[in-house]
Amino acid sequence: MKKIVLHIAGPSGSGKSYIGALLRNKHANYIRVVDLDDITEKPNPKDAVKMVIDKSRKSVIVFVGHNVDKNGDFFDIPNLYIGYYLFYNVDKILKRRFNRDIQYLNNHKIDAYNRFKSGTEFIFSYSQWKDEIEKDKKIYLSKNYLFGSQRVILANIGKIIASNK
Repeated sequence: MKKIVLHIAGPSGSGKSYIGALLRNKHANYIRVVDLDDITEKPNPKDAVKMVIDKSRKSVIVFVGHNVDKNGDFFDIPNLYIGYYLFYNVDKILKRRFNRDIQYLNNHKIDAYNRFKSGTEFIFSYSQWKDEIEKDKKIYLSKNYLFGSQRVILANIGKIIASNK
């Protein structure tokens, strides 16, 4: 069976996991959606990604998230058919990230306080987060990822799935 490997990257808070959930719910019989957050902490995430591809019984595999290992190094997704970079208004993305991070801290007050007390710094810097997005954009542009909104990426992937049912 021919497998089509797709990857959706994008800034933190842009909605990568949301797109993955939509695809999983709509096309569960045809695709496998894998969150790279579950893989990137492994000793060799590129090998773990390859194993997921090799063992998948679905013809379309969609990875969502950053392909960055625990050392902060980017790794290529093996056999990548198309890579997408989820991108739209930077201010909206950063606001979503900020709200999500604040909500997480609020929902985990005791753990957050203990981490704060032990010296963990919580960085909420608009300019730093924006600079990270610009850096990532350059990397994904150099890897020929297609940039688009959630709607554009979902429509494109929907066509790929429809042609491979």
